[in-house]
Amino acid sequence: MSQSLAGRQPLAHYRVINPNTMEDSLRDLVFFPGVSTDTIWSIFNYPELMCGRVVVDYDENMGGAAWQDIAQWIGHLPEGYAPSWNIKPTEQIPVAFTDSEGNKRFEYAYWSLIPPWERQLKTKYPTFNARAETAAEKPTFKAAVKHTRCIIPVTGFYEWTGARGTRIPHAIVGPSTILPMAGLYSWWHDPAAPEDSGWYLTATILTCKSSGVMESLHDRMPVFMTPALAWEWLDPATMGDQSLVNAVADAAVPISKGLRQWPVLPLRGDGPELMQPAPVLPIEVESP
Repeated sequence: MSQSLAGRQPLAHYRVINPNTMEDSLRDLVFFPGVSTDTIWSIFNYPELMCGRVVVDYDENMGGAAWQDIAQWIGHLPEGYAPSWNIKPTEQIPVAFTDSEGNKRFEYAYWSLIPPWERQLKTKYPTFNARAETAAEKPTFKAAVKHTRCIIPVTGFYEWTGARGTRIPHAIVGPSTILPMAGLYSWWHDPAAPEDSGWYLTATILTCKSSGVMESLHDRMPVFMTPALAWEWLDPATMGDQSLVNAVADAAVPISKGLRQWPVLPLRGDGPELMQPAPVLPIEVESP
């Protein structure tokens, strides 16, 4: 590799993001003779990801969903509920959805959508986010767009700003105590298990271009669900397509303007203290 890199100008740049830490780095994409640009991008051009940590604290916040149209789905706590202020991809997130028989359900799901054809409970690429602009055409997500849409009701999430090594996490909350996010879900079956067992509920959060408060933090944001479209989004009888996804993404813009955010300390462990504002250090000014 060293002979290929020596003296070559970058063709472009690509960003590598660790989904566990959400730390990223900008690297040069170098042209290699005999290797097509498409092949290079297929290996190195990971999509820009965001919304990799969420907060779920329903203990004193469920009242914030009482006025919203999703109240009929989340009128009870999901089985196994425990508050968390630091949920990461591949961990469990609560999702509200309507099953094929019309039952309103509120359950925990594996946070990364696993399509039915995968042989293991993982994918070769991150699927905890799905780009709203292309979800209806991507093989991993298009079936879910049609009939298995969900809402992820969180109470907050985090985003990072700054250069690598000095990145600052920001806590973000919505206008109400419950901040519903549009998502997709899929049932994955372990091929080694009997047909009546080994089923896993998996889910992803949709993202779109940032607006409002999010513009200063990241160029992407979660698709915040407006109550006006919640019933249609959660109705499996509604044939989902790109126009439905676009409508939900467009309706997220006004919600983004009502968000609140503040910097916090690096996320370590779990607990409500993670949401506490980072202390502001005094600036020392030398006397003339």
